[in-house]
Amino acid sequence: MGGADRLRRAFATGELLRPTDDVPNLVDLGRAVASASGAPVALRTRGAELLRDLIGEPSHLVLLLVDGLGLGLLERRSPTSTLRRLLATELRSVFPSSTASALTSLATGEWPARHAVVGWWTHMPTIDAAAVLLHYQRRSDGRPLDELGITPAQAFPTAPLIAQADRDTLSLLPREFVDSPYSRYASGGRPRRGYLTLRDAVDTVIERTRDAREPTFSYVYTPRIDSIAHEAGTGHPELDSAVAELEEVVEHLAVGLGAGSRLLVTADHGHLDAPVGRRHPLRPGSILDALQRVPPSGDPRAVYFHLRPDGAARFHDNFEGRFGNEFALLSIEELEEMELLGPGPLGDEARGRVGDAVAISLGASILGMPGVTGGRAWLAFSSHHSGLTPAEMRVPLLIA
Repeated sequence: MGGADRLRRAFATGELLRPTDDVPNLVDLGRAVASASGAPVALRTRGAELLRDLIGEPSHLVLLLVDGLGLGLLERRSPTSTLRRLLATELRSVFPSSTASALTSLATGEWPARHAVVGWWTHMPTIDAAAVLLHYQRRSDGRPLDELGITPAQAFPTAPLIAQADRDTLSLLPREFVDSPYSRYASGGRPRRGYLTLRDAVDTVIERTRDAREPTFSYVYTPRIDSIAHEAGTGHPELDSAVAELEEVVEHLAVGLGAGSRLLVTADHGHLDAPVGRRHPLRPGSILDALQRVPPSGDPRAVYFHLRPDGAARFHDNFEGRFGNEFALLSIEELEEMELLGPGPLGDEARGRVGDAVAISLGASILGMPGVTGGRAWLAFSSHHSGLTPAEMRVPLLIA
């Protein structure tokens, strides 16, 4: 059985979840939020229309994005907890269920097939190397992309929808991120403010909604739960404590917002632990390495390969022999046919970035890539995301 057939079987059994616009998803949410903020965007799908109706017509719209807050973390809470009580609906992430791809889908209202941020490490054809687009630097040495001749418009070819909003807009981000090229891009050039603690950020939002004389949109991003999950794993008490602290912040925010406010809380993806025996390094000098033009890109559970001419068949055979029980290896044509990066054909930018083949984890397994600064640390993480498991793909939408 080939990789595509194994993937289809996993979709049929529910072991994996297919990215689709048949259910409400982060792309739909991006369009619904932009529409509610006055941007002239088409909703396109029933999911987007449903979310737009749930949002309503608030004078002040607040979106809190909690990196890594999969729906499974909420389902561990008491049914009477605030996070459970505010749960309005389940959303599905995009593939890869990676922060870079998901946040860009939320910002643009487009699937990765269109916005072309196809993973944490995205291959950039103009430099024939992978880049960490959220950090705006080449992966191998950390050199800034602008020094390599890549402009933000080239790195991020799809404009964010919030740039078209007709209300006072503010993004609140951790101080270390606030002035990054990606933050400037994703905020649509609108004002941004750095914060030291999440409580500081929500207090700013509360004051803003109470004092405003015109409609507002406030976006708050927090990475803490994602960071703890990576380091400690999804079963660690520290993660449960972080979710409990988040609940207190959400309660404080929901109660404190000014009249006419609507609060949305969601996530970019969930997490799934990677047992030590399921962490596989792709070693330099191996036969698989020799059949690639450049080191692989993507994410630990969604790895893109750029193959040497006439090397595809040998690569496929060797990969299947080594990893076939844990990964589905697809050609890019199969990736496109299955619409895993979103409905419709791949855009030109995305096609140039995904290479010749992609390995998709069938569960918890991950691949560690050569050519990654700090690659061993990534491989040692207790938990990862970017795959298609329900733990990674199911995210909540809370509304207050």
